Amino acid sequence: MDLAHSAGSRIRDLRTKLGYSQEEVADRAAIHVLTLSNIERGASDPRLGTVQRIAQALELPTSALVS
Repeated sequence: MDLAHSAGSRIRDLRTKLGYSQEEVADRAAIHVLTLSNIERGASDPRLGTVQRIAQALELPTSALVS
């Protein structure tokens, strides 16, 4: 599994565990919901800034999403 897939899976797992919808996280991270969906499915490689914004939206450190 490559970094995009593992990070996307981790984001999805944490998001659902915390009870957030894709729409909530996308809105809080100021990204389009389709962008978040593509990241979670591993269909696109997220930029570091996007991962940082998603981490902030989930109230987690960035390292929690990529470790």
